Amino acid sequence: MHILCIMSKNIALAKLVEEIKKNSSRWIKTKNRYYQNFGWQGGYTGFSVSQSVHDYTKKVYRKSRKTSPNKNLQRRGEVVFR
Repeated sequence: MHILCIMSKNIALAKLVEEIKKNSSRWIKTKNRYYQNFGWQGGYTGFSVSQSVHDYTKKVYRKSRKTSPNKNLQRRGEVVFR
């Protein structure tokens, strides 16, 4: 999974990832018994990017959703928080 977000400097990356994993695990387990044993792999990696890279990435993502909404980025499990 890939997440693009703007973070407050008052929130630790570890806390953000912990909350995303905890809440998404809880949510997906309610969707189907198939996911009953779902669990995230350990660890994560975070990158800091400039505002221009952030804006460009959002632009590319939005363009790919318009041209092929069921393919490309969303198929690979990538998520963009706005």
